[in-house]
Amino acid sequence: MDLGRKIDKPRKDLINGRQIWEFIGYFFDDFYKIEDPMPENVSLDDKNIILTKYLETYDPKDDQGEWFAKIREIGESLNYAGRPKDFKKEPEKYKGHVGDVSTVIRIALMGRSQSPDLWEIQQILGEVRTRQRIQTQIEKRV
Repeated sequence: MDLGRKIDKPRKDLINGRQIWEFIGYFFDDFYKIEDPMPENVSLDDKNIILTKYLETYDPKDDQGEWFAKIREIGESLNYAGRPKDFKKEPEKYKGHVGDVSTVIRIALMGRSQSPDLWEIQQILGEVRTRQRIQTQIEKRV
């Protein structure tokens, strides 16, 4: 329950049980659902390539730095800027940035574009559930 509490500005907006349940519902398969749309600048083809490449490179033993470097590489291979500042500087040169790529993964895993730390959540979900959720979203093709 300390997920998201070890940061400089921990959440203080969760007051009652219903809010907490809505906040952590994605941990439970019976309550997991896709709630948010994929980023507008990410095509269906790119979404499926991102998720497929993610499954190919995903290793739950990676530390957070190694894990994010792989996401950056996936994005760069599809012409997404590896850093948001690069995209801001020359937006016409890229489809988007690494944040868009990680958002695709976040939505596939949690159903939301906003959540606590994605790497940490995967550590809690475990490899099997992480892979299952990603694979399900690839197969949906929407």
